[in-house]
Amino acid sequence: MDKVWDLTKKIPRGRLITYGGLALALGRPRAARAVGNALNKNR
Repeated sequence: MDKVWDLTKKIPRGRLITYGGLALALGRPRAARAVGNALNKNR
């Protein structure tokens, strides 16, 4: 989960990226659902 948050901090404001894109950037192309769940945990 920390890796996901570290990566999202590097996304420029106004730029769109999908969960799949984040997963691919993390080197886990099949982990889009896990990325979505990790981002959903922060409320």
